[in-house]
Amino acid sequence: MTLTKYIKELQKLEAAGHGKCTVVYATDEEGNDFQKVGCGPTVGAFNREQFGFIPVEHFQDWEHEGGPNAICLN
Repeated sequence: MTLTKYIKELQKLEAAGHGKCTVVYATDEEGNDFQKVGCGPTVGAFNREQFGFIPVEHFQDWEHEGGPNAICLN
């Protein structure tokens, strides 16, 4: 899913009157537990096989030469 599509879905929810709802996330794929979202989104690079996720501010530490390609939501 792209950030643009995600924002459009959030805008629909806000327009329907859900803007004051608490935002939560599932701790696993099966929905066995839920927690409140505590952090804002972070821009970085994602490559599951090579390094997982690196925030932009740590690109130099990881010697990452590419640009950002992902937004981490929590």
